[in-house]
Amino acid sequence: MKKKWIWGIPLTILLILVIAMVGIIFYIRPTHQLDLNYKEVDWKTKLLTMVETQETVLTLNEEEINDLAKKGIAERTAATGLSYQIEGLDIRLNDNEMTADAIVKWGSLRAEAAVVYHLSFDEGRLLLKPQSVDIRGSSLSPSLLKLKSIVVDPGQYLPEVIQITDMAFENRELKIKFAVNWLQLPGLLR
Repeated sequence: MKKKWIWGIPLTILLILVIAMVGIIFYIRPTHQLDLNYKEVDWKTKLLTMVETQETVLTLNEEEINDLAKKGIAERTAATGLSYQIEGLDIRLNDNEMTADAIVKWGSLRAEAAVVYHLSFDEGRLLLKPQSVDIRGSSLSPSLLKLKSIVVDPGQYLPEVIQITDMAFENRELKIKFAVNWLQLPGLLR
């Protein structure tokens, strides 16, 4: 009789753990279809509009920001050997708050999460500070998942004749304000 208890208790605990793990895997699995397909942003048209109107503001809408983020993630994933892979992404903007819905894969485990970032602009850099993580209605601390602030220096992608002076987050758009050397700008568009 004692032998049944010796084997029965560990097997019961193991069975409960296996059932719990399977339940968690099914709970966090993606419910939406997201991908990393993107279109190139038509920078030439945007710059020509700036030259024609002589306004030093470039507006990126939510779709263009999505395309830029997807392109950046696709390039970063290809260049680095990360332990996880982002398979899909959708970004939503609401003033200075950005919600990134993502499908992430670790080995054979796939999960869907929504990460909320606070956006700010400081000294020429865009700062994205994680505020919360939501997995199927369960909130987690960004520090629990070791999410860190993201710093983007968009000035490194611009010619020297264009300097970013400010970024404004309005509704579902990002407005980038520039200081431009107008005499040298047309030479870049040839």
